[in-house]
Amino acid sequence: MHTNYTPSTLNLEHQTWSESSGRLAKFVCKNMVNRTDAYGRYRSLDDRENGSARTVRNDVTEELVKQHFCATDRSDLIGLHTTSPNNTCRWLAIDIDHHGDADSGIESLNEKAALELFEMLAEFGSEPLLLKSNGRGGYHIWVIFDEPVAAELVYRFGNSIVEHWQELGLKERPEVFPKQPTLTDDQLGNWVRLPGLHHTYDFYTEVGDGESWSSGQQAIDRICSTELFPAELIASGEFDVVPVADEVESAATADDESKSPIERVLSRLKGVLRSGAGYVALCPNHHDTEQSLSIGEDEDGKVLINCFVCPEREEIVKAIGLEWKDLFADKPNGMDRELRHRHARVGNNDKSSQLNLEALHQSALAKTTTKKFEELAYTLGVSVKSLQELEVAWSEPDGCWLFPERDHQKRIIGLLRRFPDGKKRNVSGGKRGLYIPKRLTKN
Repeated sequence: MHTNYTPSTLNLEHQTWSESSGRLAKFVCKNMVNRTDAYGRYRSLDDRENGSARTVRNDVTEELVKQHFCATDRSDLIGLHTTSPNNTCRWLAIDIDHHGDADSGIESLNEKAALELFEMLAEFGSEPLLLKSNGRGGYHIWVIFDEPVAAELVYRFGNSIVEHWQELGLKERPEVFPKQPTLTDDQLGNWVRLPGLHHTYDFYTEVGDGESWSSGQQAIDRICSTELFPAELIASGEFDVVPVADEVESAATADDESKSPIERVLSRLKGVLRSGAGYVALCPNHHDTEQSLSIGEDEDGKVLINCFVCPEREEIVKAIGLEWKDLFADKPNGMDRELRHRHARVGNNDKSSQLNLEALHQSALAKTTTKKFEELAYTLGVSVKSLQELEVAWSEPDGCWLFPERDHQKRIIGLLRRFPDGKKRNVSGGKRGLYIPKRLTKN
């Protein structure tokens, strides 16, 4: 199932999408833009030391969207926010993702589940847009409405559709966008990448009809002719809308008072993995395909969080459904804004800096395959064993190698990124250190 493009096939796909970029941009701007003052933008593969993407506060124009479909560099790729300033949505998106190395078993399960959800939505009378997003087990399902719908209704409808995700054989609950029923005036919410070139892999979106998959011009034609879903169906209640917002809230908070701050945070996150002295998880504040969020705690039991993509920790806490006071062991009341931000920061001298670098390294190392080590060993003219001794790790989302640098206590204080073209950059927030073999770092 894993899709591999040859250079000639990739060039042909790029040419096809570029030639139809104007048509695609008109469809998107007419039917899919929720807010015109902000969008998500990816970084180039060789410029991801501060994360793979960021939010841009600027105008969403037809030319901007057209540039996305003409993209040759990942920095041209964009995503649209899910919710308007008036708390309405032009679309619902369901993301069935696959993190880590290619796995034909998981890819088959994900495709089967995506097809079942597609058919379930089609029963309402309008065929949704079924997309193969990365060619390795990731699928997006878009339901585009014929007019804006209240975000709360879209949120509830989407979550009701995926409510029985375990019965579909999925390993984890699909992500539903919008992720929040409503946003406050100062919140932008989440954004989702538009179809086209993938932000990391050499893959162009394919479109399914429930029986087969189309690529190239056929995929583009199907996107531009997508049947819009009658918004009145949701507003009229002609199908059963499950009030999952209440159910999710009650399930997540029923025993919050008995939990420690870090337990409270971890219970609300997806993809949680142990990493060194802390944890890593999928960030709830952006379309995370890798465990970009690191979580730890200090000596007082205060939770320390940091995402390598999202600059605003306050937005991350809101996306989890908590307040800053929930990150403290004694949950103090009346903290002023300056104090909250001071506690939330992760500075270069903060203990969490070292934890975050450890978390990033361990997450990548756990997913580095022997094949990747062999590729680098051949390139550098060294042995695989020497690379494994240095605990070099491949970061799939950023498309680069991570070389851990340690201090005199053998702690990771820096990470050097090495890209396939030979360029090197240091991960921000780190310091220069020594390359110490694994056998010397173990006590």
